[in-house]
Amino acid sequence: MANSDQTPLPTDNARFLELLSNVLPNGVYFADASGNILYANDKFHELTGMSRDHMLDEDWNACIHPDDLNYAIEEWDEAVTSGVSEAEYRCLHRDGTVCWVLDRAMAAEWDEDGRPLCMIGTLTDISDVKKRELDLSVALEKADAAALAKSEFLANMSHEIRTPMNGVLGMAEILGNTGLDEKQQMCVDTISKSGSALITIINDILDFAKVESGKLELDPLSFDLRAAVEDVATLLSSQAEEKSIELVVRCAPDLPDAVVGDAGRIRQIITNLVGNAVKFTTHGHVFLDVAADVSAETGVVAVKVAVADTGPGIPEDRMAGIFDKFEQVDNSITRTHGGTGLGLAISKRLVELMEGTIGVSSVEGEGSTFCFEVALSAGDANVDQPPLPCDLSGRRMLVVDDIELNRRIVQEQTLAWGMEPACASGGLEALEMIRTAQRTGAPYDIAVLDFQMPNLDGGQLAQLIRSEPEISDIPLILLTSVGQQADGKKFRDLGVEGHLIKPARSKLLQATIAKILAESDRRISTFTESEVSVEDVPANAPKSAGLGRILLAEDNQINQFVVQQMLEGLPIELTIADNGRLAVERFREDGADIVLMDVSMPEMDGYEATRSIREYEAGIAGSRVPIIGLTAHVMEHDRKRCLESGMDDYLPKPIALNPLRDMLFKWIQKSKETDLELTG
Repeated sequence: MANSDQTPLPTDNARFLELLSNVLPNGVYFADASGNILYANDKFHELTGMSRDHMLDEDWNACIHPDDLNYAIEEWDEAVTSGVSEAEYRCLHRDGTVCWVLDRAMAAEWDEDGRPLCMIGTLTDISDVKKRELDLSVALEKADAAALAKSEFLANMSHEIRTPMNGVLGMAEILGNTGLDEKQQMCVDTISKSGSALITIINDILDFAKVESGKLELDPLSFDLRAAVEDVATLLSSQAEEKSIELVVRCAPDLPDAVVGDAGRIRQIITNLVGNAVKFTTHGHVFLDVAADVSAETGVVAVKVAVADTGPGIPEDRMAGIFDKFEQVDNSITRTHGGTGLGLAISKRLVELMEGTIGVSSVEGEGSTFCFEVALSAGDANVDQPPLPCDLSGRRMLVVDDIELNRRIVQEQTLAWGMEPACASGGLEALEMIRTAQRTGAPYDIAVLDFQMPNLDGGQLAQLIRSEPEISDIPLILLTSVGQQADGKKFRDLGVEGHLIKPARSKLLQATIAKILAESDRRISTFTESEVSVEDVPANAPKSAGLGRILLAEDNQINQFVVQQMLEGLPIELTIADNGRLAVERFREDGADIVLMDVSMPEMDGYEATRSIREYEAGIAGSRVPIIGLTAHVMEHDRKRCLESGMDDYLPKPIALNPLRDMLFKWIQKSKETDLELTG
């Protein structure tokens, strides 16, 4: 209800507007198009310090910080042109203090030509906002600096640890091939496993640091997904064998030959998941299942990977945090399994970086299944695959394995090749099936036998088959574990035509079956990974008396000795340079067929030495000499830096014997092929 004594509103419009503007929290002004202030409220004077009595005589520009003056004038001119503007600048008070203001102006009156005659605007003090922005910017800079310092520290620590570990693991590998007794071999194996475990921990910490800092980048290339999966299985099969558990791998028959993605990171995710499953499973099996759905419209390949185990399972109350960093199902001091607790966290971040999904299901006491799905694109298939020596279509094959899952996978593979497989769950059943098939006039063309089966193993079954004249000529392939790979002579004495290590690579199994069936005498020793010793020269080695001259640039004497021992026995001539400068001098004086270039060296590092060699090559006639970087720096940008400096490839430290030899054979062969092209 209105009060009869209430003060009436002022009747003068100008007075009313003045009173209204003075209660506003913002400065309010009225100015002509030239920027002369015609009216301003109290807050405006408070912000600018302009005299109320001499406002028309004062220059508004004097109230703007000199560093912001040109910008403020440009914005005012824009307002006069368009009729509206918004600008942030510093206001310089008459007493010397500075505050940030937000100046919003708009035309209040227009002339006949549509040009603003006068402007009305507001000044808002935004000093607190700017201070918060500055504080946030400083905090971000400090955080970035801390993240950079952490990354550099981790990279340097990785380098400092990897350098001596190269000597430890390299010499352990060499020592392991010198005919040790059982106790000595056990000691060497312990050194190797402990060193490898340390390298795994270093890799996990480095990867997690890169993920946390946002420095991890994907490197998509076309690759063979099936081969990548089988690489992981080969790597972890020995660990599964040590625990007497079965590592089973299924790649769907319709899996594309090639996809585009980061092969290294996908292998890393699968390795983490399978490695965890093997670590926590004490009996039964680990099943790696890979499938893909290809969109006919978009060409997108939805890759689905599942790793199932028969381990202890995960308690329901631990499921939610299983992908958290440093999280382990058993965090107690009495836990039986080691590890950093980073593998699953890294895998989750990698999958998310690929815009995929990852999850887990588990029943405590029965096992767990980890699944992830990522969308890749179809790649260019390798059209240079050699043709099979015979057509497998319609060929009858018997698969003998006591594990139903193994039988189903081999059956699925061979059906996709056009074969007609049958399965037996044990030796006695297989023997009767082979006899029946022979009597009915439809004998099996070949049989694939698992070596480890209860009651009657694969070796005993092979002996029984060879002892019966009616069925003795059926070709046999034994699937063995890693632990039996040195028994090649034993398998040949059993009369089998080939043996492969489980889990057998799909293409190798297909090629082995085809080669055996194509041979008339059906008594050949198939090409098998299991019989290649470290002293053998790989099949792709150049067919010449010597493999060439190798120049090693390495300042660490232990690493020099390791490489010397690894290359001992090969038909090469090795020259050693203690730093990059000497390496360049040796190359100019004597040349080389291939250069092994350490990255971190005194006087001249490997990058600069490589550039110097490339500059020297540019001025002389001849082919480009392959340069392989040897580095304890394993970040992605380190690999790129090697290639950008002019190197052709690189090997991370610690260096292992077989990867080093394979790398040398690969590039020496390429060089010889290039020379033939140039001379041909």
